[in-house]
Amino acid sequence: MFSLLRKIVKRTLIGSALGVGGTAAVVIYNVGSSKWSDSHTWGSATKHYLTNKFMVCLGFVSFRQLVKQSKDVRQTQAEFLLEQITKNKHTQYGRDHNFGSIQSVAEFRHSQPLSRYQDYQPYVDMIQAGDLLAMTADKPLQLAVTSGTSGQSSLLPTTADIFKRFFLSGIAVLFQRLHETQPEWVTLQKSMKLFYTPRWRHTAHGLLIGPNSSNPDSAKRIYHLYTTPPPAYGIMTEPEALYIHLLFGLMDSNLGIIESNFASTIYTAFKTLEKRWPELVKDIETGVLNPDLDIPDDVRDEIQREMKPNAERARELKKQFELGFDNLAQRIWPSLSPVLDHLLCCAHLLPNIWSL
Repeated sequence: MFSLLRKIVKRTLIGSALGVGGTAAVVIYNVGSSKWSDSHTWGSATKHYLTNKFMVCLGFVSFRQLVKQSKDVRQTQAEFLLEQITKNKHTQYGRDHNFGSIQSVAEFRHSQPLSRYQDYQPYVDMIQAGDLLAMTADKPLQLAVTSGTSGQSSLLPTTADIFKRFFLSGIAVLFQRLHETQPEWVTLQKSMKLFYTPRWRHTAHGLLIGPNSSNPDSAKRIYHLYTTPPPAYGIMTEPEALYIHLLFGLMDSNLGIIESNFASTIYTAFKTLEKRWPELVKDIETGVLNPDLDIPDDVRDEIQREMKPNAERARELKKQFELGFDNLAQRIWPSLSPVLDHLLCCAHLLPNIWSL
């Protein structure tokens, strides 16, 4: 009996080892045969590969759920509305608006008048005063500041569930659909992500107040997908931060994506590139960060450690800049993804710089 058990265990271990070894071999082969960003190492490229696979799998599940829900959008919306009413009926807002008595969409429409932000302002004030459950059954992670494009900025309580829904139903699905329709997009080329570290405020009770759009503080787990080195996210001024984004983006001849929350940021980036390319090219040639940048010394030292001279890349960039700015992006980054160029940028904003 013991001999039989030992044979079974031995076969199981051998089978597991072969399975793990086979999987590792596939990963190594796929990583090795993919196009990398210049700054990748085997370790960071493998991490990038595994991140891509995780996102595709997660997006596949989320997309199937979306397809299922889309078969009856009205029913899906009704179920979601009633679920939220039930969940939040014991909040101060829910009690004041009789959520406990609402059993249907028709009752909701009849009992709840159309509202504007000022109708929610008293409850936001309660949250700021320390009553974190005034509006939502889940404690908010932050008060999100709106952009204020339609007037004065507003504060909106944002919970973990809201972030989760945005990620699963938005980002993951987008990633999976792009992978399925444009598989060449999901490579091991890094993204030049143009975003800035926010200046967070806090309520008297410690609740964060700031943007809920993508920012360096919310993306720490995926820094390995970006060309900008992590120390640069300690820069709090946008002109200097943008310079560093552009510098490390230019260093990468295999850049895959240019990404931003707003098309206007990419427009600003290319206008900055047009003006400051000689400084940027000099930094790449010498491997020394521009001494005129107003950034903290400790941050400068950490960024400097990420740099090394690259005269060949500097010469190529100088040649392309001197040819002019028509179709510049595709000339300095030949492998740039055409999908996200079109998705994240407005052609009418970049008539001479960008080629779609």
